[in-house]
Amino acid sequence: MIKIIITTLLSIFLITCAVVVFYWRDAGFDPSKQDLLLYLGLLPLGISALVLSPYLLWKFYHYKKNKALQQQLKKEQEQAATHDEYQDRQQAVELLSFQVFSTALQNAHGENATLFDKALENFSPNLDAQLVNAQGIALLAHRIEALDEALLEQFADEPMSDLQKRVMVLLAQQFNQHIESIYQIAEHLRQSALFYDRELAYAYRMHPAWINPDFKAEEVEIALTTAPEVPRLNRLNIHVVLAENMLHLWDEALSSEYLKNMMFELGVIQQQVQVEYHYWSAQNAYHKWIELVQQIQKNDFELSLLLVADSELDQDLLDDRLWSTQAYVPAEFAASCCIAPAHVQVLNLKAHKTLNVVLHQNNLAQQLKQLGLEQLPQYDLEEPCVVIADDITQVKTIQKVSKNFAETPIESYHFLYSRGSLGHSQNLATIYSFILGLQVSDDKCSLVYSSDEPTTQVIITAADQQHILSEDL
Repeated sequence: MIKIIITTLLSIFLITCAVVVFYWRDAGFDPSKQDLLLYLGLLPLGISALVLSPYLLWKFYHYKKNKALQQQLKKEQEQAATHDEYQDRQQAVELLSFQVFSTALQNAHGENATLFDKALENFSPNLDAQLVNAQGIALLAHRIEALDEALLEQFADEPMSDLQKRVMVLLAQQFNQHIESIYQIAEHLRQSALFYDRELAYAYRMHPAWINPDFKAEEVEIALTTAPEVPRLNRLNIHVVLAENMLHLWDEALSSEYLKNMMFELGVIQQQVQVEYHYWSAQNAYHKWIELVQQIQKNDFELSLLLVADSELDQDLLDDRLWSTQAYVPAEFAASCCIAPAHVQVLNLKAHKTLNVVLHQNNLAQQLKQLGLEQLPQYDLEEPCVVIADDITQVKTIQKVSKNFAETPIESYHFLYSRGSLGHSQNLATIYSFILGLQVSDDKCSLVYSSDEPTTQVIITAADQQHILSEDL
């Protein structure tokens, strides 16, 4: 706008001055000071004002119109924010409690509880000779070195891409971390089928893991009728969580077959195993994870094994990433947990942690009081017990975190920021943080918080710790 006005003024001034000066010269007119001021000053300004007035009126009209629209939009946003806050206050607080039978976590710097103990250390990436940028220079990466050996042993001949093989090994290793739990689950599933489901009972009688070579066919009916009564257990759900870039790369049929064969070897028939796949991004991972937890809570007589894996240590994938940044640091990790709603019973399997997911709770201090966790000796120690799953470099994130813990005995030195150990591979970083919270020692209470779900509080305690809930929860 300023450019147009200045250009117009200069143009009219030059044209007017040229016309007047040439006219005076041809007419032989000797102008006075008053004539110079009038014809070479005021006249160009008057003509410019006349020419620019329609444009200025048009700009003023649009300015007022846009200002009115902005004020209206701001008012609507304030009303919407007020409505959302009111809705949050109106929603009843909901406590979801889960038994945690086993959990595992692995990245380039360690695994399981050692990762929580070493989380305050500055995990630095190493130079990776197998990954290069466009100039052929080796990249920094968080690589799990042991994974390369496992690739050669397990999936070298499988018809999969290198990235698929890498993720598949991560999933397989996590599955093996839960063998003891799954073995007890398999035994319970078999006994439950023998007592509650005649069709599944016959299937188990034909299973190689349970066949008795001396068992006679006519004794089947007797065995079914004399099966001992056990708490009902219908199914084991295996949830495989991958980054969204694997959506069109992952072979679900092949991995499902592998997982079900592993379960079959442990004595579980395929009818009692269900495998589901989830593909999430950094923008929706934590929200989808909480939704999955809510879904698991509704599953009566079922357990869930959650397997999470992400790897960006693939040259083809990095070639695409390096178009946007030359300082990209890839990483890989795997995480898992075997959980069930608090009311589900499993024979000979004891939970070592209790996972409490509290929905629609804005007041963490009140929730800690209701759970009897407002005064713990660990609060007096300068040791981390709260995993923050957010990018703490954002000012708004810092404000949200501070607000959530404002009235609690938890201080900033209790916070543990975990995203740095995953470099730029952040698609499932919030899930990594969630599982990291499960790695704290059993004698401590831990919390996980993400501003992606600001009214969701995750509180993890030892399984044998008794909590007294208030009547209004």
